[in-house]
Amino acid sequence: MNTDLYFNAHTHTPAPNAVINAPMASVDFEPQLLYSIGIHPWDYLQYCENAERLQHWLRTAAALPQVVAIGECGMDRAIETEIELQEDVFRLQVKVAQEYQKTLIIHCVRAYNDILKVLKQTKCTQPVVFHKFTGNMQTYESFRNFDCYYSFGAELCTRTKSVEMLRTLPLERIVFENDISNVSMQEIYDFAARQIGISVEMLCETVQRSAERIFSVSNR
Repeated sequence: MNTDLYFNAHTHTPAPNAVINAPMASVDFEPQLLYSIGIHPWDYLQYCENAERLQHWLRTAAALPQVVAIGECGMDRAIETEIELQEDVFRLQVKVAQEYQKTLIIHCVRAYNDILKVLKQTKCTQPVVFHKFTGNMQTYESFRNFDCYYSFGAELCTRTKSVEMLRTLPLERIVFENDISNVSMQEIYDFAARQIGISVEMLCETVQRSAERIFSVSNR
């Protein structure tokens, strides 16, 4: 099976039919590829030191057609950065996503309620992809009023709770990624298809349709 058919919602390695997480402040975007750009919660303190330059970069890059998403952005309660600062920088990126009609790719660690508050307050209407989703059905229900999607990566193969959520969530709300892992997208799709009980071909087709809807793109 053509490996280009395995849509990858978040990766750090350039590849076709994938959303490539560009390094912060990157200006090198290949016209035939898809990218996400953003400021990761772990880099929010660095943002504070270069706020004017990075805000200019965000808006300049977000205007490019090959940039289809803002992220990773979000909030992380497992780090020492003050939650108020995290909220401010996340809120800025939601605003940029709204202005340029880009999808949000969200990094969230023990902060689903914080993310929900910001999405409500900003009246976010853009699609939202939760990177390496670790929530439960209560989390899913909390975000039902938003256009949310849930991404699973290599951890799916070892994390029982992720498999449970994979089987429970609506299939049209699920995408897959390999992030920085060496696990191939084919392995992830093969494993997921077995857990759901459908063919890999059907899973690929379903995810591809979702990807085209989420990122407003076709398979390149």
